[in-house]
Amino acid sequence: MKTNFVLKNKDFLLAKERCDNFANYLNIEDYVFNYNESPAFIGTNDDKTLIIHGIIVNSHDSNSSETDIVNELLESINFNDFISRSKKMAGRFVLIYRSKEGFFVLPDATASIQVAYDIKSENLFISSNPKIIADIQKYDESQISKTIKASAADSQTLPYDLTMYEEIKFVTANHFLNVNNRQSIRYYPSHKISSITVSKAAEFSNKPIRNILKAYHNKFKLSLALTSGVDSRTILAMCKDIIDEIPTYTFYHENFTENTADIYVPKELSKRFGFSYTIMQDLELPEEIVKQYLGKISINFAKVVARNAWTYYNSKLKDHIRLDGQVIPIAKSNFGKNLPEFLAKPFYLVTKTHNHSKENYTEIIRWYTEIDEYSKKSKISKFDLFFWEHRMGNWVGNSLLNSSLLTEPISIFNCRELIEAWLNVPRKERLNAEIHLELIKLNWPELLDFPINPGRKYNFLYKNSLLYYLASFVKHRLDRKNYVK
Repeated sequence: MKTNFVLKNKDFLLAKERCDNFANYLNIEDYVFNYNESPAFIGTNDDKTLIIHGIIVNSHDSNSSETDIVNELLESINFNDFISRSKKMAGRFVLIYRSKEGFFVLPDATASIQVAYDIKSENLFISSNPKIIADIQKYDESQISKTIKASAADSQTLPYDLTMYEEIKFVTANHFLNVNNRQSIRYYPSHKISSITVSKAAEFSNKPIRNILKAYHNKFKLSLALTSGVDSRTILAMCKDIIDEIPTYTFYHENFTENTADIYVPKELSKRFGFSYTIMQDLELPEEIVKQYLGKISINFAKVVARNAWTYYNSKLKDHIRLDGQVIPIAKSNFGKNLPEFLAKPFYLVTKTHNHSKENYTEIIRWYTEIDEYSKKSKISKFDLFFWEHRMGNWVGNSLLNSSLLTEPISIFNCRELIEAWLNVPRKERLNAEIHLELIKLNWPELLDFPINPGRKYNFLYKNSLLYYLASFVKHRLDRKNYVK
């Protein structure tokens, strides 16, 4: 199948010089912020300069414009205050901030726009795509990274801060980059948390989420991916007052039938409540599009994600921004369940990377060693931190990199203030999606008349923490034969 379609170009490059491969640029002292299709906003205040790249809204004020947000962040009295003010911002963005304290790059709560930086060259390059830096510097892919990538499915990412190039690292979630010394610095968790209840967390979250959704709705035409699961049901509940303006859809995969829960439950919901619902039959990715993907992001190409994006792009909803729920699973303690903290060890966490190389395990140990003191002092579980930084950060970040080349996905939950509040609830009190359910009750309780994930295979494993823990090792061992010869 031939097509003249060209993938979107949402990359940025922060460098010492203007780069002709980028359509737009902004100057920030002796650096140039080069960018293409994603928006960028700049502001100055005395000795401070701020560039915001991407989509950003204020969870405390749905009417705040990008200029309002720039000005509010520039009122920060120091960089710690800047970080504190940024916690209420939501969307998919990168903050580039310069003041008398230094020069910093701060990704959003889950690093949903990846920030890669060169650790070796004389002139620093920072980009949303490490391949851009590698092409400029003529770096080769490292053998370690190639070995790790070959030991898992293509949708699985490299661990911790690794890229495909030894000379380039990622700024992972909960870190910022000090540009002047090229150090990625962890700033969360930094203090001991106070335990709160599920109801308190839901009540605290409800208004900010509604503000985020309202701000998105003011700016974009929105759509909602709907399944039988609790994540999308929670988004649907938040959309109750505007659901007449938000079409919903489900991807119909090859293994689906009309009786698949992810098809019949959304269909029944739409019939009951009268909102728009579309079933999107999977389309094959044209060879030409695959080549473009490989040319742009190389081995980080995730075929299943790209295929979904291509299917969506060719649907009647192609001009709608896609609401997704890829952040809120952390509220369910997906990795830790109700397991004791002493089981949050590398030999378990590595099963969640679905990777089978020794090199991958070494990197998980490195992450574990570096996070240990922060986890102990703050009482934030390593299970949760691993999920945040490796699943929501690395895995979701790479997924978004793939899907955003064709579509524009965005989360109403990608806000640090929300995530931190959810993690203040003890794991044993939220492992069965109690926060989700409370949010649904607060906004659209009738949605709970319909089953959540009915007929889910091995549901007993998900509900029993110890069985889930043991099954993780069994699955990891069984999968190993596909990757280790």
